[in-house]
Amino acid sequence: MAKRRNGDIGRVIDSLRFAKHETVILFVPSHDKSSPQKPVENQALWAQRALELFGRLYGGATAFKNLEGIWKDERDRLLYDQPVMVQSLATRSACEDPGRLHKLFTFCTRMRRETNQAVVAVVFSNVIHYVTEFGDAS
Repeated sequence: MAKRRNGDIGRVIDSLRFAKHETVILFVPSHDKSSPQKPVENQALWAQRALELFGRLYGGATAFKNLEGIWKDERDRLLYDQPVMVQSLATRSACEDPGRLHKLFTFCTRMRRETNQAVVAVVFSNVIHYVTEFGDAS
């Protein structure tokens, strides 16, 4: 009698074909857009709020700290950043729910404004959305 192990390659391939989950990622910025040397003083608070929001919207999340990033601004300057990445694995239906999207984009708009960012980046699986104002995610 053959045993099926959790690491069965066939099951993994099948799960990818019929994926019902999406990866949702939000980046909490570390620096102010108008002064790349000015840190966002309340980054840890925004990361905590994002974790709590993802917990309510998607059932859980993980925050990754100590990241290094770079961003090219509208003046073609390369700006270094140490963002906190908040990630959740969510059901596709949760990602497509208009009420949850409304809460997520409202949060992103508020964080963008209060941390003085040009945009806030949200990723659904492999698609990045730049939120400037609620309703403007492209």
